[in-house]
Amino acid sequence: MNKPTMSTRLLLTLMVLWPSFLMAGLMEMFVFGLLDPSDVDFFGTAHDFPRTGIYTMAFFVFWAIVSCASWLTLILAMPTLKARLASRETSIDQAHDQQNAPHALH
Repeated sequence: MNKPTMSTRLLLTLMVLWPSFLMAGLMEMFVFGLLDPSDVDFFGTAHDFPRTGIYTMAFFVFWAIVSCASWLTLILAMPTLKARLASRETSIDQAHDQQNAPHALH
């Protein structure tokens, strides 16, 4: 199979980053719906970060975690996807060959 083009890589990247962005937003709402950022201690010490700073840091941490999980899923599924695409291309080529083959008259 050919090396993926830039558009394929961009598509795969977006397939990972967009859903993980949405899930990070949901995780943010869930976690901070139950937890007040000012009550959180970092490594046992109090902090003086503003709430928006904690929300922002947490969002990017959640986004990174979910993105890693999505990338791992994509990497593990890639051999299966390549096999399916190859078999689909083969069946399309065979169907095309059958349509263009000269028909014998009986």
